[in-house]
Amino acid sequence: MSLSARDKSDAGPPFREALFEYDGGRNSAWFDRRQEKEESGSMEYLLTAAEMAAADRTTSEKIGIPSIVLMERAALAVAKAVQEDFPDASDTEILVIAGKGNNGADALAAGRILLDAGYGVTFYSPDDGRDQKAALSGESPENFRKESVKESVKESVKESSLDIQRGILEAYGCRVFFGLPRNEHPNVVIDGIFGTGLSRAVSGKAEEAIRMVNCLRERGARIYSVDIPSGVSATTGERLGAAVQADVTVTFSFYKRGHFLFPGSDLCGRLIREEIGITKRAFAETGVPEVFTYRKEAPMSLLPKRRADGNKGTFGKILVIAGSRGVSGACTMSAQAALRMGAGMVRVFTHEDNRVILQETIPEAMCSTYSSLRKELSGNAGRERTSSGNAFADLDLSVEQELLACLSWADAAVIGPGLGRSEGCRQLLAFVLKHADALPRGLVIDADAIRLLAEGEGLYGELLSAGSRIPVILTPHPAECAALFHKTVSEVLANRFAWLPEFADRFHCTIAGKDARTLVASFGHTERYLNTSGNDGLATAGSGDVLTGIAAACLGLGMEGFAAATAAVYIHGAAADALAKERSRRSIMATDLIRKLGEM
Repeated sequence: MSLSARDKSDAGPPFREALFEYDGGRNSAWFDRRQEKEESGSMEYLLTAAEMAAADRTTSEKIGIPSIVLMERAALAVAKAVQEDFPDASDTEILVIAGKGNNGADALAAGRILLDAGYGVTFYSPDDGRDQKAALSGESPENFRKESVKESVKESVKESSLDIQRGILEAYGCRVFFGLPRNEHPNVVIDGIFGTGLSRAVSGKAEEAIRMVNCLRERGARIYSVDIPSGVSATTGERLGAAVQADVTVTFSFYKRGHFLFPGSDLCGRLIREEIGITKRAFAETGVPEVFTYRKEAPMSLLPKRRADGNKGTFGKILVIAGSRGVSGACTMSAQAALRMGAGMVRVFTHEDNRVILQETIPEAMCSTYSSLRKELSGNAGRERTSSGNAFADLDLSVEQELLACLSWADAAVIGPGLGRSEGCRQLLAFVLKHADALPRGLVIDADAIRLLAEGEGLYGELLSAGSRIPVILTPHPAECAALFHKTVSEVLANRFAWLPEFADRFHCTIAGKDARTLVASFGHTERYLNTSGNDGLATAGSGDVLTGIAAACLGLGMEGFAAATAAVYIHGAAADALAKERSRRSIMATDLIRKLGEM
């Protein structure tokens, strides 16, 4: 991610120069809460393929738990999942399709355990393993066959565990057939073709095997994938050519990012995680994984404990700078969400036309209005300049005075929902950023304010200045991210795990990149949060306005930026999940989310 030439000049000092001055110990409470969540089990790490391989290796080589022990535990977990769904062994035929890697060995071991339990099990391996070894090593099948490929590459694809499992089956008198089954009609297929090590598009016999597994599913077989569906990237969730559509995926010890990123999330089917002996002790040498999520958290437990002796001033005063002439819905929903989240007081700063609607819809909220943002000026005479020297149209003096009074009253604020993108709105945003000190608990920037930020010369510098003084949260969707980064949406989606943290570091802020899996990165934090709550019911008008109100309420409670953003996106998604239990996801409206906040 890179900013255009005009923006680099006001991007402020380098990240490392300002770190000590900015942090000031503000994150210590967050780190304490993170440790509590780790210990309670509600916080889950999401590993890349490389991080999982390192944890597996450390467990075997440093801690000393043999790989074959880990493998047997993994196989028991897969067998358990099958047995729970198909308890009648005499009436269940199982087909095991095992690749050349450790994943294939897990599948063979699971089949052998089920064989011992009385199930009918047939074992197949797609080919002699050359194509699969190539995919695991990153080489093309053609290059892998050449003698010029280093022996160390071939040796990196472990075969010992697979050989052990084949040897056990031979002792049982069982045969592993090479090739693809032609006349099998199984009830169950155990997919062990590829595991988390896959790094390139599948081809050859392995691709044929994946397509055959999907055909068997269409004929009624239930597919159980070992660790991750074959053909899915464990790191990105991408479909690497052909991919298995699993009904159940049994993964081990830690979830992988690809289990939750799309399309991998859909391809996994029902996801089961089982402990096999790889624990957080395996992170001692490499450090904890970068990405985490909340999975079993009671939503409101992420918030500070509510004081029994508190008053309306204790729980945060929130200013919502939103709405415009004829556009009242966004500011209404943002304010309602903040109140439902427990904010003590909410004031809306909006166009005069919205006053009656607000007073009738949310009598609990106070209202400050304007009729015109800008002075009536001719030409450019009398224009003020920001600290970076860029000209903006003047705000009307009465607007400045009223807005400054509102900012001084508030603990935290929202700016952007339904605001508009006029020159006056741009000056309004500049004014808020310049007077950020008036908001001791922080600012949420969303929607039109993000677009104005991306378009406005000098505003990146004001953002950095504000972020260096108070917690600032941005909540852009992919198109708004593209505008901020001066990139395309497809580029943003492909690089967001790198670009969002870079943006947060550069401008001393927290950024929640909204998507089906929202990613949160924050200045001063090495970890990233990937939200796994929520569903497609959130893809509805006003949903983002509700999120801004939730985030502002979290800031108003005194939470630091990263903690507030992660809690907000989790709670927002959890509300949608709760609603999905009551009704069709397609019928969910933003106002339903607000109602559900009051029931959680």
